[in-house]
Amino acid sequence: MTEEIASRYFSNHQCVAVFGDMVYSRVKLNVPTMWVRIPLGKEDNTDHSILKALDASCEAFIIQLAEPETFIRKLLKLYKKATQRRNRKVLLLPEAASKDAQSSDNVLKMKELTFLPDLVVAKLNTSSDREVNFTIQLFTHKYVGKEDSEKPVLLDVWSQGKFLSGRNLFPDKLSNLMGKPLKYATFTYPPYAITQEEDFPPLYDGTEVRIALEFSKMCNGTSEFIVDSVNEFGEVWENDTGNGILGNVVEDRAYFGFGSLDLWLYEYQHLDLSYPYIRTAVTCLAPQPSRLPGWMTVILPFSLEMWWCLSLFTVLAIVTHYLIDRASIAILKVSTGPIEEQDLAKGASFGESTLLIVGLLLLQTPDDDIRHTGVRGPNRHMVNWLHVMFMLVTASYAGGLASVLTLPRYWPPIDTMADLAASNMPWAATHEAWAYILRGATDYVTSHVYQQFHVYKKEELRRRSTSRDLAFAIERLPAGHYAIGDFISEESVSSLRIMTEDVYWAHVTSYSRKGSPFIESYNRLIHRLIDSGLIRAWEGQVVRKFLPDRVQRAVRQSGDTVTEAEPTILEIQHVQGAYFILFFGLSASLIGFFGEIGVSHYRKKGKEHN
Repeated sequence: MTEEIASRYFSNHQCVAVFGDMVYSRVKLNVPTMWVRIPLGKEDNTDHSILKALDASCEAFIIQLAEPETFIRKLLKLYKKATQRRNRKVLLLPEAASKDAQSSDNVLKMKELTFLPDLVVAKLNTSSDREVNFTIQLFTHKYVGKEDSEKPVLLDVWSQGKFLSGRNLFPDKLSNLMGKPLKYATFTYPPYAITQEEDFPPLYDGTEVRIALEFSKMCNGTSEFIVDSVNEFGEVWENDTGNGILGNVVEDRAYFGFGSLDLWLYEYQHLDLSYPYIRTAVTCLAPQPSRLPGWMTVILPFSLEMWWCLSLFTVLAIVTHYLIDRASIAILKVSTGPIEEQDLAKGASFGESTLLIVGLLLLQTPDDDIRHTGVRGPNRHMVNWLHVMFMLVTASYAGGLASVLTLPRYWPPIDTMADLAASNMPWAATHEAWAYILRGATDYVTSHVYQQFHVYKKEELRRRSTSRDLAFAIERLPAGHYAIGDFISEESVSSLRIMTEDVYWAHVTSYSRKGSPFIESYNRLIHRLIDSGLIRAWEGQVVRKFLPDRVQRAVRQSGDTVTEAEPTILEIQHVQGAYFILFFGLSASLIGFFGEIGVSHYRKKGKEHN
């Protein structure tokens, strides 16, 4: 019988795994076979062997054990540890030495079989002579329907070397579930999912909810939703437990979980993924750049690099002028021979060279004493060229200053990932899943942005939406809309600005149990919906129905550059920089003046003491 079943149903499979407590088997299968011995009483030490069979891409299992119920429970649990993800056919044979058929009946009553529709249980007919005219009844569980899904259903009878009715032992139970409940895990996150369970009847809508409803309709099932608004996306732990959407799926409370779930590597090791159907991008609403303070007006005409160059050139000009003046005096003394000291000026001191060059930079005429001592010989040519050079610099500065006074200047906006990292501005959302994709990043910018991410409750995010000290994560959807939390209002958007660059982009998918029997038909539906364009159309319908249009438009327009249309009256803030320099100059002069008096008094007192 086993050879007949394998030839008819397993011939196209890559391999078949046979589990039993025998050392060898007399069954000869015409398909690649992997024999796995499960020693009686040592089932707990066989996890490695079972996992090896699961990862060998075997699509059918033949089981012949004294305690099949325990083994199947372990097998379904190890599905979550396996790398290969596929729905498998299972043939359960009676144990040769056992005359008790109760174990086979118990298998059909297992709750875990909700993820194992293709199960056939062979049971010896105890009323016949096993040695001569024995018969084998082949059962499966009903699986479909709202009630009695575990009810045994007789498929066929094997007698005298053949099947009596020739029915299909592995019928397609998933094409018509006859109202069987299909449970989906999600939470309210428009436009992906909107759940209003307090309404009568409860309202379930959204882009991904509509996919689930279509799938239930396609399979003739009944949709049931598990909503966890506290843990939202949820998380998965190493022991295959969790909370939220992911926890409901990994603990087998739901067939599928959805709610803007992306392709996450760690979660993929514990769950299976559907075909992705939405391309989303996460960006931020960051505080709008504020105007620069008025005292910075005097430094804005030139960039930082220009100020450094001008400072270095001024210092170089001072040193060069002083050295040339010293060299000129030395050369003139040698060429003119011995003359009286008063006939040759002593030359400019370093302080006089500094005053001369700084005065030229500010287009100030040198003092007569400085002109007499500091402008001689080669220095005349240098000073003339410095006049020209500083005149051009001053003219450029004046033009830049006029531009600064005409157009208001702002701090740099946060438009890119690099801007967000450089600003050290924290960004936040209601769950850590918003930053799951950034985990393990190796480049500096991405890892730094990940460290800036924070998780806050909705109340805290709503309170800080106008505080200008926090950026808020939102989603940029493929049809031009935005997935925005309800803590962002039209009023708060007026002080925020959307980034032009995305923090990251990802594909949205649904999560299911490893080896889920529904994943193949679910993927077929997704392909049909993508080809028809319905998913993108649903996005627009849900956004218009459930999300405030004024907030959507405000976010879309927040990235536009806004300039003041009318000129403004000259105010004190426009000349703060000039007053700041004046105050600095007066303060330095007073300090220098009193410092010179103090030094002079100290020297005079020292001479009197001597």
